[in-house]
Parts: sequence; structure tokens; C-alpha cells
Amino acid sequence: MLTDRRGPLAGFTLVELLIVVVIISILISMMVPAVGVALERVRRVRCATNLKTIAQGCMTYASDHRGRWPNAFTAESTRADLLPDAPGDGQGLRGENTEDHRGTDNEDEVVNSTTASLWLLVAKGIVIQEAFICPSTDDQPDFIRNVDEVRDFQSRRHISYSYQNLRGPYSNPSSPRLAVLADRSPFFDPLHETDDEEANSFNHEQAGQNVAFADARVEWLAEPYYESTGDWVYRTWTDKDDETPAGIPDGEDVPLSGEDAALM
Repeated sequence: MLTDRRGPLAGFTLVELLIVVVIISILISMMVPAVGVALERVRRVRCATNLKTIAQGCMTYASDHRGRWPNAFTAESTRADLLPDAPGDGQGLRGENTEDHRGTDNEDEVVNSTTASLWLLVAKGIVIQEAFICPSTDDQPDFIRNVDEVRDFQSRRHISYSYQNLRGPYSNPSSPRLAVLADRSPFFDPLHETDDEEANSFNHEQAGQNVAFADARVEWLAEPYYESTGDWVYRTWTDKDDETPAGIPDGEDVPLSGEDAALM
């Protein structure tokens, strides 16, 4: 007669289970930051794609407008204002009631803005509203249907990018090395403030910014300074040593050249 001589099945002890749990916890804690870094890299690529799409949209717009890039500024108004920080706050480009999309202020005069120039791409059906949202931010598309009746974005929470200021002394992009678009300027961010004149955009937690140039090329810059042209992309007239060039009065807000960006 055969008998089963195997003893009782051995199981894990409590100590062994705790050791396994500790090891798994350590592995997870090591993996989470790496996963976060990888996801941010993916978001940066998507952001760069957005900027390239917008830059190409600007070129398409220019081809239909005698070479002129989107420019909503009008000489009929001397008023310039910022978009409100959030929709419905009663301030900014769309008047006392920001939901009416008028693009006027309380005196019913059109308000000039840099973002209104980019809205022309939406109004003409060249670029969709989702392309103006950086995936690393909590911003949301405007999603208004009557886009041709609207002059500007509803608030700064509906556009994550800054555009070359074409007002006054600024001309249409003439050099392929001119920065024309970038992650939102740290000086026009609805959720953050900074006094650092060399600050990076807050879109990517100030790790750097994607910048699009007039030839639709997009580069990641670890600081808002483009070495090839000596340009601080969010500022004007100063050089890297923060000195006013010869012949320009101190504090004068004018570009150095056709490669001096003023992204707002």
C-alpha cells in the first residue's frame, strides 16, 4: 500500500510576506519618478507639435494675406490689455462681461492684444482650439462654436502659448531665426508671478520651454535665451548681460533687430 510521505505544504511566514511587501514598495518608489519624467517628456513632444502646428498655421495665413503673419492690432485703438486670468472675472479683453466675446473694454473700444492675433487662426479654421493648449498645464480649450464672431480667447486659461508682439515698432517675421511662439511667458501666467527677468515658462515647471521660430522649427531651450541670435525670447532690447545697446535710451522697449523677439 502506497502512502503519501509528503509533509504539510509549507507557506510564507509573516516576516517573509513583510519583506516582500517592503521590496515591492521600494521598487514602486523608485519607478514612480522615472514614470513621471517619461510622461513629461511625452507632454513636451506633444507641446512642441502644437507649436509647430501653430507656426505652420501662421505661414498658411501669411500665404493668403500677402506674406503678413496674423496681426489683429488696429491703429483705431490705443488701448492694450491682457486677457483675464480666468473666464468670467469681469476684466480684460472681452469687456465687463467676459462671456460676450466682444473684444472691447468698458468704453466699447476695441482692445488690442497679442493673443487676438492668434485667434485669427481659429476664426479662419486654420488651427483648432485644442492646439493652443500645452498638455503640461491645466488649461482648457475655449470650445466656442461661433469662432468667426469672437475676437480673442476668453481668458489666459484658454491659451498656453505666447506670440511675437507685432504691435508698434515690431514687424512681421523676416528672419527664420526669429522666435515667434513659445510656451507661455512667465510674465503673463495666470497662476504664477515672478520678478526674475530670466525666468523660464511655468508650463513645464520652469525646466525650460519649447520655442518655435519663423521657419516653423521648434527647439527646447533650457533657458529663455537663444544663443544663436543673443535673444531673450520673452524680453526686448537687452543683451545677455542685461545692458541697453548703444543708441537706445534706457528703458526703451524696442527690438534690437529682426531677430529680437518679444513673446507675450
